[in-house]
Amino acid sequence: MNWIEFAEKIPKNIPFSIEQINVYFPESSIKSIRQNLFNWQQNQRLIKLRKNLYVIKNEDIDLRLLANKIYEPSYVSLEYGLSFYNLIPEAAFAITSVTTDKTKQFKNKLGNFLYKHIKKELYFGFYYFNNVLIAEREKCLLDYFYFNLSKVNFEEGYLKELRLQNMEKLKRGKLKKYLEKFGVKKLKEFLNFCLDYYG
Repeated sequence: MNWIEFAEKIPKNIPFSIEQINVYFPESSIKSIRQNLFNWQQNQRLIKLRKNLYVIKNEDIDLRLLANKIYEPSYVSLEYGLSFYNLIPEAAFAITSVTTDKTKQFKNKLGNFLYKHIKKELYFGFYYFNNVLIAEREKCLLDYFYFNLSKVNFEEGYLKELRLQNMEKLKRGKLKKYLEKFGVKKLKEFLNFCLDYYG
């Protein structure tokens, strides 16, 4: 297995493991595959995302898709989702996601990938956008406040600090339907306060 053979068979934008490479190249031993991966990382042809997960270095890598694959199951949400929907003016510096698995963080050469644990009954409200699992804008907002509930307060100054924008794009019916599924009194009260403030 040389680089040309490898690059022809392995998808460029999809993370892969040693076991998956072995399916494409059954004649190669695990030891030789590991050595090749190490060499190609040194030559900056590959990027190691986490233990036993790699991606071919190229200009078309979608960090959100990588976030889905680095830690499964997960969907993109929270700060990154709010920025993606332009509900906050700031760009998110980490790819933030929600998972039913343990809370985790992965750092690699492509960035910082954060995952917050949520119970299974709250793992909903996401869809595929360009092959990426991402929360709907309403769920992004609810996820964000759910995980920051200890920090919220019912004051105008706090809402100004959040710098929320484009709130008119939220579907109020969907937001309230999703809110009921959370079943958290403080979250419901705060969202109502937030919606009243933004009209």
